[in-house]
Amino acid sequence: YIGVTEDCIWIFEKFKIKTPKESFIDKYCETLDINKNKFKKKFIIQRRPLEKFPEFTNEAFCQILGYIIGDGGIEYSYGKVRHLSLTDKNLDLLSIYGGLIKKAFNIEGTLRKKKGNSNSLRFPNYLAGYFKNIDSKILVSSPKRQVPGFIFNLPKREISAFIGGLFDAEGTCGHHFVSFSSSSLILIEEIQVLLLKFGLQSYIYPDFEENKKKWRYQLNIYSQRQLKQFVREIGFNSD
Repeated sequence: YIGVTEDCIWIFEKFKIKTPKESFIDKYCETLDINKNKFKKKFIIQRRPLEKFPEFTNEAFCQILGYIIGDGGIEYSYGKVRHLSLTDKNLDLLSIYGGLIKKAFNIEGTLRKKKGNSNSLRFPNYLAGYFKNIDSKILVSSPKRQVPGFIFNLPKREISAFIGGLFDAEGTCGHHFVSFSSSSLILIEEIQVLLLKFGLQSYIYPDFEENKKKWRYQLNIYSQRQLKQFVREIGFNSD
């Protein structure tokens, strides 16, 4: 009647098991005349953790979003989305963002070593789907990435967190400047507008990469006064 072997029933009764088909649980509980909900709560292990998706923006969410736009990508397998991945050489930085995502979404990342000095922190495909539903331009190819429209209307502390995430991903410190680089001119120009909300003036420089045959753009912030302002208002999360 239940449609499984005695061995399967023995495993079912002796150990907690991963979620079987709902029809199997129905027949099992009906046969033994036991409460289905109580049984599931005590004996069934969820196949994946109960993730939580925030209903409202906050600083942590905006910081994560900024980092994903800067360094996030989608990994495919046979044409299907397999992972949302964050790529960086800095393991400490990946650890920071892995912790933020764990706290914000209750989703654990898996660290993988890539070719060269790079590392990848992978998350399940449903997290990629969540961000794609927020704005289709978040995880498009790098030259087409943009700042999601709603960011411009957020409180300054959340905009600051968003910019901080971007600079963690693609920012750097020079001898007398801080900079952000991207292959998306639109993204660079939008960041320039957001920085003005903090009184920070920036300059954009185009650079044609001969080896890759494509344009890349760099946004720089100069002057001691402005650099101090950047540290106070935004800053970096990585030493």
